[in-house]
Amino acid sequence: TYEKTNGALTQATNFFQKSGHFSEAFQILRLLLERGMTLSKIIEELIDCADKLNILDTCADILAELATKHPDDATLLNYTSGLMGTLGRKKESILFGNMAAASKPFFASSRKDAKLRMLVLQCTAAGDYRYSPHSKRFFMPGISDLYTLLDPGISSHRLLVDDLPAALAALNSLPPCDLVFNAISDPDYE
Repeated sequence: TYEKTNGALTQATNFFQKSGHFSEAFQILRLLLERGMTLSKIIEELIDCADKLNILDTCADILAELATKHPDDATLLNYTSGLMGTLGRKKESILFGNMAAASKPFFASSRKDAKLRMLVLQCTAAGDYRYSPHSKRFFMPGISDLYTLLDPGISSHRLLVDDLPAALAALNSLPPCDLVFNAISDPDYE
């Protein structure tokens, strides 16, 4: 069945990555993405393999093609925007960042026991969204440190304001917040 096949492919990917066969792992991860498994972990592993193989541009093209076919997949759009920004492909980073913000402007914290709830206003479409091969994660310059500075008792929700109509519509579904942090800077808009 479909689930068993995807499970077997995921196991094969893990085997190839652990044994240093990144080209094989890359091809399997690409297949999983093409089959509709656009989970963060699969995309991150694909980008990590591409980085080890020195084919990040090829990976960006693959993600862009998939993101164009699936314009409502906010996860895929966000990663595509971030990888494009990393590679200096600013126009494409802005395009996919805007698509991501329109598709899913609000990201809720999973913390339910927070002492303080903070809403962070952000722009991803400035073309500054980046991937760090060292930490194997995406970040936005200037704000990435914010989350490491927060007390563990603080939950942070993100609202992407690149697509203002989508952001305004999302305001109606926001959970109660105690604090709003404006992480938008003047250079975010050109």
